[in-house]
Amino acid sequence: MIRAWAVRKAVEISLCELYGKYAVLEARKDNLKVALEVMLQLVGHVTPEDPRAHLLLGKLAIRLGDMQLLGEAMAYLAYLKEAERLVELEAAQRTGVVDFR
Repeated sequence: MIRAWAVRKAVEISLCELYGKYAVLEARKDNLKVALEVMLQLVGHVTPEDPRAHLLLGKLAIRLGDMQLLGEAMAYLAYLKEAERLVELEAAQRTGVVDFR
């Protein structure tokens, strides 16, 4: 049982890295809709527990002007107790300066 969990967790971590890097590359190329779709698939089908995904979703929401998605990203970061990432997202919202890293 532990082995099966470990394999599943390793796959989850790998997919988060792969999809996250791809989404960031697309966002940097201003392909915001592609980046958004990739991150929504990650959160919906791989894991909702990766705070980096919610931070990127929030940044994409700012650039796309989607206040509902931004609110959801902020709420989920608060739920995950990711104060530092939440502050980063709030600063991006306040200043309008979004960096995809």
